[in-house]
Amino acid sequence: LPHGSYLRQYDVDADPAAARHGLGLPEGGTVFAFVGSIRGYKNVGELLDAFMSVDELDPDDRLLISGKPLPRKLGRQLEKLAAQDRRIVLQLERLQEDELSRTLRAADAVVLPFRDILTSGSAILALSHGRPVIAPAMGCLPGTLPADATFLYDPDADDALADAMRAAKTADLAAMGERARAYADTIEWGPIAEQTAALYRG
Repeated sequence: LPHGSYLRQYDVDADPAAARHGLGLPEGGTVFAFVGSIRGYKNVGELLDAFMSVDELDPDDRLLISGKPLPRKLGRQLEKLAAQDRRIVLQLERLQEDELSRTLRAADAVVLPFRDILTSGSAILALSHGRPVIAPAMGCLPGTLPADATFLYDPDADDALADAMRAAKTADLAAMGERARAYADTIEWGPIAEQTAALYRG
């Protein structure tokens, strides 16, 4: 069964230019974003390392990390890593819904570098905002995320996350974002509820 979209729960059409301005981000450059609570299995520290290893990135490119660290020591570790690269922007707090939408719309792609995952509401939230997703080929993700709007990588391969970010840097992310939104239009909660009920009845 698919995971339903969030098209009617969030401001999925927030203006990207205004969102970037509000977050103090450059008008140009590629913005990669992570959103959601920051926990060990979400592997955010490795994301910072991967971002800093991509030589092809430009001075105006950014990595935006948004979410509350649990436990707090994860936040201190991220602050130490982020101090090495001014292109890394941290918002280490729980975001309100409007702030979350602004962050997603400011991004060009959303990176979710999980170590362990079955399915992901964060991925569907990104697609609902018209943003392609970079994620590991784990759990249900290969079967539930649209191939033409995602970059799936082998989490056990060396430099795979960095390579996926390199691929995103050279891709047509705007076109992928349009396909992401089109996919989100197809995953409505009503039919999913009917399919779930039919499964249990069977």
